[in-house]
Amino acid sequence: MQFEYNSDYPGLIGQGQFIGAEARDPLEFPAVQPLPCARLTTRIYHRERIATVENVIVRTVINPSRRKRRGSQSSNSSSDGFMSSSSSSEEDDSMADDDISITADPREERAYWVQRTVREAIYGRVLLAIVLRRRYAGDNADWESTNERCAIKEMAWQHIRRERDRLAEDPIKEVAAMQYIKDFYEQSIADDQPQHFVTKSFRSMLATNIMTPLDLLSDDRFLYSVMPFCEGGELFERLDLNEKFSEPEARYWMLQVLNGIANLQRTGVCHRDMSLENLLVHESGALIIDLGMCLHIPIQETQSLSAQMQNMTMNAATANGAYYNSIPKSAYNAKPMRYLIRPQGTCGKWIYMSPEIYKNQEPFDGHAVDMWAAGVILFLMLTGFPPWERACMTDERFKYMTAGYLVQMLTEWNLGLSSDAMDLLQRMLFLDPKDRLSLEQVLAHPWMLQPVPTPQQMIGGGGGFI
Repeated sequence: MQFEYNSDYPGLIGQGQFIGAEARDPLEFPAVQPLPCARLTTRIYHRERIATVENVIVRTVINPSRRKRRGSQSSNSSSDGFMSSSSSSEEDDSMADDDISITADPREERAYWVQRTVREAIYGRVLLAIVLRRRYAGDNADWESTNERCAIKEMAWQHIRRERDRLAEDPIKEVAAMQYIKDFYEQSIADDQPQHFVTKSFRSMLATNIMTPLDLLSDDRFLYSVMPFCEGGELFERLDLNEKFSEPEARYWMLQVLNGIANLQRTGVCHRDMSLENLLVHESGALIIDLGMCLHIPIQETQSLSAQMQNMTMNAATANGAYYNSIPKSAYNAKPMRYLIRPQGTCGKWIYMSPEIYKNQEPFDGHAVDMWAAGVILFLMLTGFPPWERACMTDERFKYMTAGYLVQMLTEWNLGLSSDAMDLLQRMLFLDPKDRLSLEQVLAHPWMLQPVPTPQQMIGGGGGFI
């Protein structure tokens, strides 16, 4: 395979020749509607006894008068499809107490018993919860606890309304993107054996290496995104414990990162914030999380590549017939292409940010910026330190590494890396995205084709392998 140019860059016509690709704004994700819920005190069957517990999040039903009253406020619904759960608390307080009747939905088979705060988040916090299932034993307990745990991202509607347009991370887009990806892949995992709720969901997610929601719920104060709880923490924490990974270990995790990126690409999603901190470990797998900065890549669905090239190269063809005749005939029957994306602002973590996102001046390719971040992730795993502080020419290491001197610098530092590993890093981290390797090329690189540890060889919790 040819490794001298990006084989997947928009406008490629073959043999490293590119034509100018059109740029567009990203697409909108399909709107999603969170289901109504409440935090209740209820009786549960737990550890062979019945207990009354607080902080149980459960889907609810609202009496008809409340539903009618809410319906009259539909003009306050957000443009993203989220209804009056995001309306102001002042409007809710104005309703008479006897107009509000909220009860647990008797059709709902599960609920979530909140245990503690795991960490703070931009729009709220992440909670640890135990999954409850409906109990029909007739012993005055509505629910019983299970051995399954989940993480609930609790985001305050007030904070969302105040900060959403000011920050790069958008929680509404995040839950919409996660639901879109979940719907896209939901039918791909065969449901051929009975499994617990969270276990079945993990099976699906680990196949794609992308975190998707179990539930999306909302009350008048919070939006709740319910996800499986990953026991292994961040991949960054594993690397921090080990200082750096051996090449086989790095290859093991890199294959999972690339599988996640491949599945994002299939759904037309650009993450824009890929990092070790946004990779959670569960058992022997890694899941991509935090899609708050992602974009829905615009795709060319109707116009053929032939028509595009004829429109964009007509003048050049007239002036130089040899150029037009050199376009491969196979290009005219190529699959639909994606557009470049118009600048959307500087966002993400500095060391993972691609130079085109950092500059925020020209259109960029959604696939290329995620693959750049994957290159930085691989660099961190193999060396234990970041390649640079920022993706700009005032950073000397960035300037020289992206200009083609990365192998020379790593060799001089005597880090003991193989020539194939250093070659792959260089080819993923060139300044011009048209010079970087595509996902397909990275997977075909000689370093990626070398032996990989099995999941059984990876030591759980330590990040090393036997």
